[in-house]
Amino acid sequence: MALAWKAGWVKALESSNLSPSARNYLSRFKRRLRAALSYNALMSLIVASLILLLLAIAGAFYVIFGWVNLTNKIGYVPVPNGLLPQIVSALELAPGDMLYDLGCGDGRVLTAAFESRPSISAVGVENNPLVYAAARRLSPSQVRLRLGNLFDVDLTDATVVFAYLHPDLNRALILKLEIELRSGTRVVTLQFPLPGWTPSQTVELSGAPAYASRLYVYDIE
Repeated sequence: MALAWKAGWVKALESSNLSPSARNYLSRFKRRLRAALSYNALMSLIVASLILLLLAIAGAFYVIFGWVNLTNKIGYVPVPNGLLPQIVSALELAPGDMLYDLGCGDGRVLTAAFESRPSISAVGVENNPLVYAAARRLSPSQVRLRLGNLFDVDLTDATVVFAYLHPDLNRALILKLEIELRSGTRVVTLQFPLPGWTPSQTVELSGAPAYASRLYVYDIE
């Protein structure tokens, strides 16, 4: 506002009769005023650009970590890295096993499992496109990843299934597991049990946060 007022004041002075020295001073003042106006415009552009960048970053984090799927009503909650050895141990992987991670997130469970047992086959299913892209970047090339609905994936060749899903999803998943899984398949869920199923064992995870503190292990008969 002050700069705009000064610009108007300069215009008024130019229209009046001034001495040569005054006009020379006024000319220098105009150059400084233009520089100040240009600087202000540049700073406004930089500030606006930074605000847009911060909004874009915040939006990306919301999509990745707080994105809510309208069908599943669940956001992405990564498995704490410190729990991976205990989870892999509970999976009891054997050479040649076919491991599925339903809702695999960034693929960290599959990666830990494959690094522990390179002879297994590992498949992850994730329906959040940005999280899936992160999994593609972070997981070994031998881990197969699928973008889509976990209910559309055929599990008939699975020997081990891991899931860290919302209780409502676990409930909806039961019929699919009962139809497609063969005898001897192991199912391990993190934090939330499969309603109506009796676990073979329950594992309390050491050093775990409250939202990921327990494993439920089921062995299909």
